[in-house]
Amino acid sequence: MTRYVVIGAGAVGSGIGGSLQHAGVEAVLVARGEQLAALQGNGLEIVTPTETHRVEVTAVGGPDEVAVRPDDVLVLATKTQQAEAALVQWVDVPVEGGGTAGERLPLIIALNGVAAEWLALRYFRRVYGACVWMWANYTKLGRVAFLGHLDLVRHLPRIFRRAGFSLFYSEGFHPKPELSYGPALGLGIPSLGELVDVTLVDDVSPDELLRRLARVTLDGIEFFEAARLEPGDRPVGGVIAEAEYAARLPDDVDVAPAFERAGGSDPLPVLRTSEKKIGRMIDVRKTLLSAARWDDGAARRRLDWDGGQTLTFRIAVGPQGSARPVEALTALFGEDVAGRADLARIGLRATASS
Repeated sequence: MTRYVVIGAGAVGSGIGGSLQHAGVEAVLVARGEQLAALQGNGLEIVTPTETHRVEVTAVGGPDEVAVRPDDVLVLATKTQQAEAALVQWVDVPVEGGGTAGERLPLIIALNGVAAEWLALRYFRRVYGACVWMWANYTKLGRVAFLGHLDLVRHLPRIFRRAGFSLFYSEGFHPKPELSYGPALGLGIPSLGELVDVTLVDDVSPDELLRRLARVTLDGIEFFEAARLEPGDRPVGGVIAEAEYAARLPDDVDVAPAFERAGGSDPLPVLRTSEKKIGRMIDVRKTLLSAARWDDGAARRRLDWDGGQTLTFRIAVGPQGSARPVEALTALFGEDVAGRADLARIGLRATASS
């Protein structure tokens, strides 16, 4: 069975090794000084956004304290300025059955940036870069609401690069940054809760990600929440099940009949016209989940919605498609009211709520 030997069990290395051990994968943590003594005496406490657990770990002070096996995988998690010394220390370590670590074992680089991979290739035959997968919640307000989805796809990677992050790129003839987005939003519709996930070469905490993005982001795009994703998680674009919208209607609109229609069971047909002027009828009922009065003062201020009456409605999102927000308003209130209403997306959810 594969064993991971984590060289440099500080904050990053201990997190990697402890998580592996907690998942039932054998790991050896290489540390020194007080950190080594703490690991050997107290084990490791791992705190995540959803749980806290304590793990007993195997900790050693260097290569002379561990018998290196041919199925071991080395993970380099030192600070960048300590990397070369660690590489020199481990490259000629003998492996059971013959050969050295540099000749026979794979080395995974868990350091910030991409310079360490090139450095490691001077010593090890097989070197692999590690990455960090995170999602972030952000707003799309003001003039940025008039950025089309394709323009947004171009701008967001630039924001991450301006913040000093190294993005992980896909392979092939046309490599692209590894980002996944929520459902496209209609032009001019603001949002208080968009989602993106991004794969970074850098190992940073969610709080550090938000701090660095805040310094360089565009007016109207505010990153306000972030978390790490795990290897078994799916990209954001594949898990969104529900979108919530808000609408501001003129004061003279009677909303009661619309709420009755929303709560009924009769079809809610609307004509959808394509760019080629081909029309077809869709039933908004199939994806409309609910509609209700809504009065969130803080959200209204952020949207610059003074006056009018507001409501919120939820639409299911899935591979078979869904109703557009303006189509939902048209089905409930008619074309005239829908044309005079203001729309905003409030948030996206991975699981449809009842």
